[in-house]
Amino acid sequence: MAHKLLAVFGEKYSNTDSARSLFPETAGAKVHYYPKMEDIFKAVDSGKALWGIVPRENSNAGKVTETQENFKKYPQITILSVQKKKIEHHLLGLRGADVQAIARIFSHAQALNQCRTWLQKNLPVVLLEETSSTATAARNISESKDKTRAAIASRSAAEAYGLDILAENIQSPNNVTEFILVCKKK
Repeated sequence: MAHKLLAVFGEKYSNTDSARSLFPETAGAKVHYYPKMEDIFKAVDSGKALWGIVPRENSNAGKVTETQENFKKYPQITILSVQKKKIEHHLLGLRGADVQAIARIFSHAQALNQCRTWLQKNLPVVLLEETSSTATAARNISESKDKTRAAIASRSAAEAYGLDILAENIQSPNNVTEFILVCKKK
């Protein structure tokens, strides 16, 4: 078993990554990022990771179905701690991109759902595409060099990938996500 290894859903600069600070018991742990929710549960169940952090529910978008399904698949996994975090989403694009020229927006399904009202009002005909995490969407946009594509992600992802914030705080009001720290039952 890897001593003090923390499995985090998504990748660096994702909302789940930013939630790490809410769980002081994981301070100093080595972090490994996983693109699939089930990978977190597998890592903890197998002993590869001591803990995992995943989102469980959002105040606007509801329960994270993948999390619920994995608790059924991995009955030896239990919740060690629960924390809530206000989530802010921003529309990110390449430097100089114009919001009105955006044709496709990429993000995690939960983020797209949490921004649905703003998207319907401001960009009703834009094609929405799901990615494994908000940070993945931001990274992909920075690599695409296509100013007609945008991502919904965090401010830290914009800074990390050199993207402009085309629209700030596009999430529904009072957007709070409940994150859980999971471990294997003793």
